[in-house]
Amino acid sequence: AKVDIVKIDQTGAALEGAKFNLYNDKYDAKKTIEQNAGCLIEANLQSKKPTNPAGNDAVIRSGKLGAGTYYLVETETPAGYISLSGPVKITVTETNGVFSMTAEIAGVSVGNDKLAKSDNGWKLSIQNSAGYELPHTGGPGTKTIYLTGLLLLVFAGIGLMMRRRYRC
Repeated sequence: AKVDIVKIDQTGAALEGAKFNLYNDKYDAKKTIEQNAGCLIEANLQSKKPTNPAGNDAVIRSGKLGAGTYYLVETETPAGYISLSGPVKITVTETNGVFSMTAEIAGVSVGNDKLAKSDNGWKLSIQNSAGYELPHTGGPGTKTIYLTGLLLLVFAGIGLMMRRRYRC
């Protein structure tokens, strides 16, 4: 079956720069990349926008997949995005020459909005969500607080000394 696998962000826009490895059904998520090397079908698949102006998807892989189970593992996530929670399990079945396809990520089925049948095959959209920018810590704001506190102590000390001097 012809399968186009594309990468999108949470808004549905093409997301370039993600890298993937494609494994066969012998893949084991508990094993290392080296231990799974015998199951590797394609390595270093990268999401890129097509060269034709009409294409607006970031294509990871476009081509045929025979009947079977495959695992698409994200090895590098674009900067500012959250990695997938697990491999994408792709199952292609054939019944009387008609191909069907299912996909799931970490045991959760990919919905019809991300997996669609077209005239010439299937299109699977893999989504990454944008991460959150963490605030910086220990910036110049702490220096201002310490300096203000020190000045208050100095003025309080001067005030106490002057009060003692005028009391006698």
